[in-house]
Amino acid sequence: MNQPTDTIPAAPGLRHSRDMRGRTAIAAVMAASIGLGAISLAPAELVHAVFLHPAARIAALYLGLPCVEDPGAGYIIPHPALRLAVVPECSGFTFYTILCSFLLFQAFRRFDARRAVPAAIGIVLAALPAALLANALRLVACLYAFIIMPPGTPRAIANTAHLWIGVLVFVPALVLAYYLFERRFVHDR
Repeated sequence: MNQPTDTIPAAPGLRHSRDMRGRTAIAAVMAASIGLGAISLAPAELVHAVFLHPAARIAALYLGLPCVEDPGAGYIIPHPALRLAVVPECSGFTFYTILCSFLLFQAFRRFDARRAVPAAIGIVLAALPAALLANALRLVACLYAFIIMPPGTPRAIANTAHLWIGVLVFVPALVLAYYLFERRFVHDR
């Protein structure tokens, strides 16, 4: 019998690894296109209303503090030790786009169109509260990090801390999302 030598065990429903590679390439292009299109085409008002305001409100609610709108800038969470400015760049929209793109890539790579489309709809809807909660956690962690920094800390160090807090919150959130995706969609066949 003539068996291809370059095949590896494939997921159920796929004939051989060439199907998987082709599906992976198509899924990567689709996910990247969706992500880049969403980032470049989303109106600022939508990002403000759907991502910035809820994340700032969730963080303020957790802290037991008010969330005060700062016209033209975003929101202020007035902690007694410092005022945390939540500006449009802190909206979490980029993380939502990355999360959706990553999970859509997994869905289109693994499933045929019959299963991928319903999974994609579920991913886009479920990723919103996940992104909001992760971003609110990042805002709270940033506030506490800025509070414990000694007075006179150089701006570069504060910016680096802000960046690393984002990494320490968002990367585990992506790993958790992947784990939940695998558990829900792949192992429940």
